[in-house]
Amino acid sequence: MEPTMHDIDVKPEVSHVEDAKPQEILETRFVSEIRLKTMRKFWKPLLFCMMVNWAALNDGFQNQLPGNIIANSGFIHTMANTVVDGSPAISSNVISLWGGIGAVAQTIGQAVGATSSDYIGRKGAMWMFAILFLASSGVSIGASNWKVWLGAKVLNQLALGIAISTIVTYLSEVAPFQLRGMMMGSYQLMFGIGQFIGSIATQVLQDTNPEKWRPTIASEFVITGIFVIFLIFVPESHYYYARKGQDEKAKKVMRRVYGNIEDYDVDYEYLVIEQSLQHEKSLHHLQHQAD
Repeated sequence: MEPTMHDIDVKPEVSHVEDAKPQEILETRFVSEIRLKTMRKFWKPLLFCMMVNWAALNDGFQNQLPGNIIANSGFIHTMANTVVDGSPAISSNVISLWGGIGAVAQTIGQAVGATSSDYIGRKGAMWMFAILFLASSGVSIGASNWKVWLGAKVLNQLALGIAISTIVTYLSEVAPFQLRGMMMGSYQLMFGIGQFIGSIATQVLQDTNPEKWRPTIASEFVITGIFVIFLIFVPESHYYYARKGQDEKAKKVMRRVYGNIEDYDVDYEYLVIEQSLQHEKSLHHLQHQAD
């Protein structure tokens, strides 16, 4: 059986406090690697991170497209709840309600994502927001009045909130520490690209057939569908299993993600992770005592 941090006596017997030796601080053996070399060595975990980052593009697209399309003439004719100067219109109260309820739903989604990913895993939370995005797209396409669109908006923003908290957590756990900042930056980049694509889609709609807005919403299925395909191949975060004390599952994931890297010792690197998690628990305990 391979050694784990549970097998190490971190409180040696001493007769005097001044004779006690602090526990050895473990650190990854790749701590001194420069970024370029790390990118070459850790190409596989970076590939998984970029597959997950497609969800960031989806987030940007799903956030931008519904917001832009409310100015479309065909959409206004469908969702109108009032008349202004003899023409159908959507009242300012309805538009404010869409925005306000959507913001609340996104906040709730972020809280749900942060909590649920600790119970069902990072990948489980990804499946959750992917399904919510697909459901939102389906409801949006079938919407025939502003109330149904509000329901779609709630689903959309719940999914977005869960996605934001889950993706950032996954990237920080799977990417090598030298490249975590770059991965966080790539999330923002992909989000921006998604917003740009969403803006292009609504402009194309406006220039071609503005009355046919539903096919443009249907394009959300394509973006989310690509992420679902990626998600099939993306592994769970080994940190999730480590936090659960499921050592063998964590090491199995590490072998899949990092096993091709020369001189990568899964057992040693897992000890580093366990020590960092134990230190994290100690800090939380001290904070709890201070409160």
